[in-house]
Amino acid sequence: MMLTVVAGALLLSLVNSSPVNYAENPSVKRFQEYVQINTTTYNDLEPVVQFWQRLADEAQVSLSKYEFKEGMPVLVLKWPGRNSSLNSIMFNSHMDVVPAKETDGWTYPPFSGAAGARR
Repeated sequence: MMLTVVAGALLLSLVNSSPVNYAENPSVKRFQEYVQINTTTYNDLEPVVQFWQRLADEAQVSLSKYEFKEGMPVLVLKWPGRNSSLNSIMFNSHMDVVPAKETDGWTYPPFSGAAGARR
């Protein structure tokens, strides 16, 4: 399932440039919230659809949902530019991930959104 990631820009839209306390950075907190949604393939992806819908609503951009295969939504977010005569750009990504277990060697639970020491 693909996602036009104008949404990536939405994740980073509230950047706080403070390098000292990145754990309080709104962009980091939003990314942690996203990571905490279990998007394992064939899992219920409605929580992630609701996450992106909320971000789209906050940013006042349109979100369309398409489902070519049941349970595998495709989300398209449209963020209009200032000059419609210019070319568009599209970013795309996917929402689903392979199964992850703590026994696979994770330092933190895979869907915890935990932030470790910076390296």
